[in-house]
Amino acid sequence: MSQQADYPRAIDVLKDAIKAKPKDAGPYLQLAFIYAKYLRKSDQAVKYAKPGYRARRAEFRGVSAPLRNRSSSRPAAKSADRARSRANVKSDDPTFWIRLGKLYATIIFKSDSEPKPEELKRVNSFFDKAVANAGNDSAALKEVADYYAASQQIQEAIPCI
Repeated sequence: MSQQADYPRAIDVLKDAIKAKPKDAGPYLQLAFIYAKYLRKSDQAVKYAKPGYRARRAEFRGVSAPLRNRSSSRPAAKSADRARSRANVKSDDPTFWIRLGKLYATIIFKSDSEPKPEELKRVNSFFDKAVANAGNDSAALKEVADYYAASQQIQEAIPCI
């Protein structure tokens, strides 16, 4: 839905999903992503990211730091790196890594500047972990390929197709 820029409808559907299953992290994180990336409303993004992280506390411990520190993408990225290394996050869920990669990309990538190679490498590491855990999950592999294509890394996208 969000690909068609029908954000109000997507938001309504996700809020309904939260009401139906309040302990499911997925809808919270999707809402956070829509608010952060497409609507540029960081306060709303944080509002939905926090309960999503709490729903997956074991997986997300320490990773919410970049959303709390949103004054500048560079300090937020450094904060995210520190949080990720301290938390030693382990998950075999490719969707987890894809969502985390997308959230991290919204912090790192600015539309007005080209990402630095080390920043691109950091974001790619999340998507690489998604591929490593995806197996035959075609939806996850498609999302990873979409990321690589959107970030103009065509050679990395080809194996995912």
